Amino acid sequence: MQQAENLTPYDERKIARAGSLIFDWLQKLMSHGYVPQLDVEWRYGVRLEHPTQTFEHREGILDPDGRFFDLLDHTGTISFDLKDSAAFERFLRSVPRSSLWERTRDVRGQTFVWAFLALFTAVCSVAVGYTVKEVVKRLV
Repeated sequence: MQQAENLTPYDERKIARAGSLIFDWLQKLMSHGYVPQLDVEWRYGVRLEHPTQTFEHREGILDPDGRFFDLLDHTGTISFDLKDSAAFERFLRSVPRSSLWERTRDVRGQTFVWAFLALFTAVCSVAVGYTVKEVVKRLV
């Protein structure tokens, strides 16, 4: 690998072009339903997950070199680098569009938890209020 101070203008253009292609691929993957998993510690690239449970290529990695590969595919058939743009585009056409129900799974789960906690708190406060009222009534 060349040192930064030894880069020629040609090298800098190649690096800028590769960076542009990587961001383009990331945008295309996201527009086809893949979601970056930024809370997952993965220092070798951006880990992406597709919300469609039945899709066989649900988890992928877009690494800093511009290679996208299926994390669960151990055969290596779903692996593209920046030179494989045509194969990458064919792969994108095979990616199913996720439904609204699939895309909102996390939000629905969080909403359910908060709604349950709010209901539980309300029931507990009513029960405590009723108990305190009965205790005060018996003391008086």
